[in-house]
Amino acid sequence: MKKIFHTLELRKLILCTLLFAQTCVFSQDFHIMAEDLPPFSYLDSNRNIAGVSFQVVKQLALNVNHSSDIELSGWNRAYNLINNNNGYALFPVSKSKKREKLFKWVGVIAPADYSLWAMKTREDIVINNIDDVKQYEIGTTNNDVVEQYLKSKGYPNIQSNSGQMAYEHNIKKLMTGKIDLWGVSTLPGY
Repeated sequence: MKKIFHTLELRKLILCTLLFAQTCVFSQDFHIMAEDLPPFSYLDSNRNIAGVSFQVVKQLALNVNHSSDIELSGWNRAYNLINNNNGYALFPVSKSKKREKLFKWVGVIAPADYSLWAMKTREDIVINNIDDVKQYEIGTTNNDVVEQYLKSKGYPNIQSNSGQMAYEHNIKKLMTGKIDLWGVSTLPGY
């Protein structure tokens, strides 16, 4: 794959260590969820949750005498749970203007940027600016920050995937020509 457009004007976004639904921050009774987002959080070869942000959040939970049980989930399910219910915490999450007031934010893991990826063989795809993207079919993860951005800018050709296999589905669609571009955080895109 080749990266053909970088950052989607989302340079100011950051991956946050943990976010809480509004009332969750005042209670010790909440469920911690992690998005499947390597290298931040993922299942290792032994089917255990691993990753940089997982280790940080697990230690934070232990430091405040909270259960360090963490559930790995697909993005859309976790995002909808935390948006519609109290008692959930989710990480890692990109902070955007749209999301800033929805949650209590705890801390930063790393800066994040976003890219559009295409197959190296697709020499017909030429993008000089973000408006050139509108003519292509773009695969995204349902409710992720890339999809929210593209929808807010009126991009017409978005194909969303959800669940823990969303990235794999987008990669397969990209490889089979069902989408032209994949919009994703740059690090997992590599």
